[in-house]
Amino acid sequence: MGEQQILESFRVKGTVESWIENVFNLVKDHPKAVFPLLASFASVILHEYDMKPIVVDVSGESSSGKSGLLLLCSSVWGSPKEYIESFNVTKVAVERRSAFLNSYPQILDDSNGVNDTKMIQTMIYQFVNNIGKLRGSISGSQHSASWRSIMLTSGENEILAYAEAQGVAARVISITDFSFEGEDKSFSGKLYTSFNDNHGAIGIEFLNHWKDKRTIYSREFEEYRKMYLEKSVENDVTRRISLHYSFIVFTGKVLNDLFNHEGLFVDLNTLEGLFYNISNENRAVDRPLAAKENRKKWWEF
Repeated sequence: MGEQQILESFRVKGTVESWIENVFNLVKDHPKAVFPLLASFASVILHEYDMKPIVVDVSGESSSGKSGLLLLCSSVWGSPKEYIESFNVTKVAVERRSAFLNSYPQILDDSNGVNDTKMIQTMIYQFVNNIGKLRGSISGSQHSASWRSIMLTSGENEILAYAEAQGVAARVISITDFSFEGEDKSFSGKLYTSFNDNHGAIGIEFLNHWKDKRTIYSREFEEYRKMYLEKSVENDVTRRISLHYSFIVFTGKVLNDLFNHEGLFVDLNTLEGLFYNISNENRAVDRPLAAKENRKKWWEF
């Protein structure tokens, strides 16, 4: 019944044009919202480049619009309120849901609501390693589930705050201090109305167009990979996440090409600026460096 519920969330309301006009154009000037939205698209073609899964985490103060953003990301594929899942889940549930979704994004809202924060670190490792736990049975080993997708998460605290292992930072792209800056009080209502009335159509058309032109675009990704690798040379962890970051930006370029005549335009320059912010402002992204600086401060004291 759980899988049936997920399947039923894949439904269409509205059109490609209405989604672009009423959903995407509502947030297009907010790069911290555009990037996770692009990740929702990028998830379904990740396997074609033989890339491992990654987590895109959005954190910020309460009532900053994080939940609305994840619902918006869900609107790419279907009915947002049915597609999205809360963080109040078990590792087994995440594993089985990821396997069923396969290439479609795994979207979990509000990490502050998790019952056992210790499970978050192991959940991240399990997800990015894209294979379920090996289990035995009386008759032998059970089949291990697998997937190749992107996980989108949100919370008041960064998801990295719940993980102690330094390696986790290289598996999470953190969008911190999120808010729809500059928007008035009516914006939240507009956002919820927009994706409730428009969802599912854009995802179907994206896959249809991609199927016809995937060979052309496969050669272009290398340019983005090299560009973002060069931008991250001074930060080891940022260098490791640059592959996935560049792939998500590349997906934005593809969307521009495929849907520009319908009025969709992703400003790739603002996403380049966001990458610099992640590299320079989010100290959690390079924990070894932060630890080194803390030791230096202690010694000087």
